[in-house]
Amino acid sequence: MANQNTTRKHRRHTPNVDIPSNAVAILQILEPEERRVMSLRWGIENGRPLHQTEIGNIMGVSHSTISRIEKGVRQRIADLTPSQLNTLVEAHESQTPVDLTALTERLEILAREVQKMEIRLMREITRIEGKARPADPPAAPKRIGLFRRGR
Repeated sequence: MANQNTTRKHRRHTPNVDIPSNAVAILQILEPEERRVMSLRWGIENGRPLHQTEIGNIMGVSHSTISRIEKGVRQRIADLTPSQLNTLVEAHESQTPVDLTALTERLEILAREVQKMEIRLMREITRIEGKARPADPPAAPKRIGLFRRGR
């Protein structure tokens, strides 16, 4: 009986959930199952955040499955760059769909271009430094005493 009262009391208590300020915009990049879990977890769908067990009961899965999904979503959110996050928020505000794959590919292309520019810059610095200081004269070959004087 004590377990049921504790469980009921636990269910009435609102879970302590960190809800990102741009949660609705972030939902755009999620798969349908992830979107449903996070909208229930953040309280977007029904007005109050739910516990993982409650979400599991609604969706017909265990709370550990909900925990795994939530952990994956939080990791994906953490992996978003500030520019990707800004693009999501702007797209949500303007109601324009976002192709995150195309955005990621564009960022990768830009990163490669920056890398190439860094390589060219380092080569140029090396070339300039080579002209600025005198080259070391080639070292004279060391003589090795291979022959002994005869007795």
